[in-house]
Amino acid sequence: MVSAAKLALRNTSVKAPFSGIVDHLYIELGDFVSVGDPVATLIDLDTLIIEADVSERHIQQLVASQPSQIRFISGDEVTGKLRYISRVSSESTNTFPIEIEVPNPNQRIPAGVSAEVELALDEQLAIKITPAMLALDESGNLGVKTLQENRVAFIPIKLVKAEQDGVWLTGLGEQVDIIVLGQGFVRDGDNVDAISVDQANQIAQQQDQ
Repeated sequence: MVSAAKLALRNTSVKAPFSGIVDHLYIELGDFVSVGDPVATLIDLDTLIIEADVSERHIQQLVASQPSQIRFISGDEVTGKLRYISRVSSESTNTFPIEIEVPNPNQRIPAGVSAEVELALDEQLAIKITPAMLALDESGNLGVKTLQENRVAFIPIKLVKAEQDGVWLTGLGEQVDIIVLGQGFVRDGDNVDAISVDQANQIAQQQDQ
C-alpha cells in the first residue's frame, strides 16, 4: 500500500520529455485528471520542419541532405537541409511531399507561417533581363529580339525563374546582344543600324551638356 501511494504521488507531477513552449493547457488548477487525459500541448521550435510538394518532373533530381534556401513571408531567409523525400506521389496532384529541416535560433520564427522553398536542380546557363525585353513572334512563341551582324534575330527562350526585378531565362547561349530599345519597331530578319548601350549613354550625356 505504501509503495502504491508513493507511485501515485510521483504521478501527480507531470514532466515533459523535452523542453519547449506550452501552447495550450487543457486543465485548470484543482481539476481531476484521469489516466490518458490530455494535460497540455508542448511545442519545440528549436528546429522547424518545412513541408512542400515537388512535381514528378523534378523529384528524381533531389537528394537527401541537399541544402535548401527558405524565404519566410516576413522576409527572413535561412538555409535548411532536405531530410525527407517521399517515394509515393499524391493521387490527387501527382506531386511528391518533401520535408526540409530549418534551424530556428531563439525560437524566433513561429510555426505555421508561409514560406518559399528554393532547391537547386540541374545547372544551366541563364540570363536575367527585365520583362520589357520579352517579345512574341508571329506564332505566339515567347522570346527576345537579338542582333546578329546588324540583322534582327528572334530567339525563343524558356523562363527559368521570375523575380520582382526581372526574369531568368535560358536558350540564348553564353553571350548574345539583345535589342533593349526600339524592339517593338523591328521584326525578325530586318536589317538595322544599331548602337550599343554605352554609345547611347554617351550620346545622352553629350546632349545634356
